[in-house]
This record gives sequence, structure tokens and C-alpha cells, in this order.
Amino acid sequence: MEDLLATEKEIEFRKPFYYRKNDPVPYCARCWEVDKKLVHLDGPYYVENIEMYDCNNCDNNLTLN
Repeated sequence: MEDLLATEKEIEFRKPFYYRKNDPVPYCARCWEVDKKLVHLDGPYYVENIEMYDCNNCDNNLTLN
């Protein structure tokens, strides 16, 4: 429980991702909000100029315009 509280203080939500202080790689919002797991997203990669990210934990796909 103590670790979870410490982690909550270290992360911030910047739509549509969570970020940890001093870590430029985004975390999956679904994994954090549902399972309280910090999972780095894979990406970005681009499909027809659309920025995309994938979560290998929950198979969530995020698209930025």
C-alpha cells in the first residue's frame, strides 16, 4: 500500500497518458486506472500520419491526432 501511494505522487495524467517524473515514455492509462500497474507504451509509430501507441499488457491501442 505504501508503494502505491508513493507511485501515485510520482505520476501525472496528461491526456491520454500517465507520465512518471523524469520519464519521457508514457504509461498506459487503462492499466494504471484499472489494475494500478505502470506499463510503458510502445510507440510512437505512425500510420498515415497518425501517431499511435500500443500497450502490450492490455492490448490497448491509443491514437493521437
